[in-house]
Amino acid sequence: MNFQIGDRVSYIDEPVNARVRSVKGNQVLVEREDGFEEWMESSQLVKRGDLKVREVDHKDHKPKRKHSVLKREKTDFLEVDLHIHELVENSRGMTNYQMLQKQLDTARLAIEKARRSFVKKVILIHGVGEGRLRSELHQMLMDMDRLNFYDADFNRYGAGATEVELF
Repeated sequence: MNFQIGDRVSYIDEPVNARVRSVKGNQVLVEREDGFEEWMESSQLVKRGDLKVREVDHKDHKPKRKHSVLKREKTDFLEVDLHIHELVENSRGMTNYQMLQKQLDTARLAIEKARRSFVKKVILIHGVGEGRLRSELHQMLMDMDRLNFYDADFNRYGAGATEVELF
């Protein structure tokens, strides 16, 4: 992706927003919101676009008729992204401990939901980072009964996900 000075960007693997300060080949110097500058591979960044809202005419929209019989959708697995920016609107003001607890609570609730729904597999996407979330997540899973866990499919998730098999 081609970046230009002044572009607003986000990191792919972390909830970090930044602005492009310099570009040299596939290396991009960014200034993060916290004021720190760092060089990043362009493949690790994505441009943040402005949200464009288009007008929708609701007059022609007719609500679909609900069926009286509830159909249970069968799903093979539940996939949960534990990146903090996927769990909260704004993590500013949260300590690292609070963010980690929110992520672990979300994982725990997802496993409970999967059990209640008879889903046999849960994919917990934790990212690579420093490995703290993965480590704490694996410790939590070791303390839980009736499950096995291992690294998820590398081709699909890279090294940033754990697959949990429920029984």
